[in-house]
Amino acid sequence: MRADIFQTKKCVHLKLDKEAHSALRAHLFKHGVSMQDVFDEFARQLVEGKKSASVVLESLISKNIVTGK
Repeated sequence: MRADIFQTKKCVHLKLDKEAHSALRAHLFKHGVSMQDVFDEFARQLVEGKKSASVVLESLISKNIVTGK
């Protein structure tokens, strides 16, 4: 039987621009927060329907509509 079936976490792979990655990493380091913490919390807030997270998603959707992505 596969061992990964029983894990409570899933892996997500993403690509960031080098500049964005470096700046984000430095910013989070100053506050003692990991990227894992940030993305996990954002995902939680989004699925819980938190307005602040929804605004970020809506902004991205609007940007993608305008740029045609």
